[in-house]
Amino acid sequence: MENGKLSDCIIKMPIIPTFDPIEELNMYTSLGSLHTFARGSKIVSPGIPFSNVIFLISGQLDVSMVSRNGEEKYLLEVFKNGIAVALNQNDDHEFQITAVKDCTVCFFSLDIMIAILSQNTRLFKNFILNLIQKTQYFMYQSRDLYQSRPSARVFSFLYNLCLTKGNRVNDYYELAVENVSQKTIAKITGTHPVTVCKLFTYLSKEGIIKKNRKVIKVYDLNKLCNLIANEELTY
Repeated sequence: MENGKLSDCIIKMPIIPTFDPIEELNMYTSLGSLHTFARGSKIVSPGIPFSNVIFLISGQLDVSMVSRNGEEKYLLEVFKNGIAVALNQNDDHEFQITAVKDCTVCFFSLDIMIAILSQNTRLFKNFILNLIQKTQYFMYQSRDLYQSRPSARVFSFLYNLCLTKGNRVNDYYELAVENVSQKTIAKITGTHPVTVCKLFTYLSKEGIIKKNRKVIKVYDLNKLCNLIANEELTY
């Protein structure tokens, strides 16, 4: 493999569904079609055929699925230099991609993307690893939705977030609320927002967390870990 061995292809599993950027695609935007979208715009809508690889040059996108009864299932966020693949040539797909912020995107047709990747082995590897990363993330999430109680999913999310993203301050961890609001946790874990609110109230009463407008402070990881184990065993 160019510029790397097979052993270098490490798939990092994110806690929050944001995936590795592919900056090198900036070199090829002249081969695609540039578009700007205002915040709130629908770039891909359910039931409307769309067949492009979307490369985000600036801004932020929200990717979800919307069922026929209008129920929306959050999937992931796309940030600068991230990709979203929307190859839906029929009119019965459920995918929706929304501009969370004002954004500039480049649409690559499938043929153009294949031509680009065939000329750049390193870019091809990074593109494939990005898709594998997304696939594995949603495989694990599907397993958790099937096997775990909502409480176990929320507790596990907080636990893993402390270990990977938490800021250690003396004897506790701090998590920025702007990155992990209760609404965000509900979307990521597939849990009803009311349930997340009740679980946070319980954790606060147990002295495990304290939350204000800016941060969540997690004081007892061991107790949180025990709660996860107990919830999984009683399922």
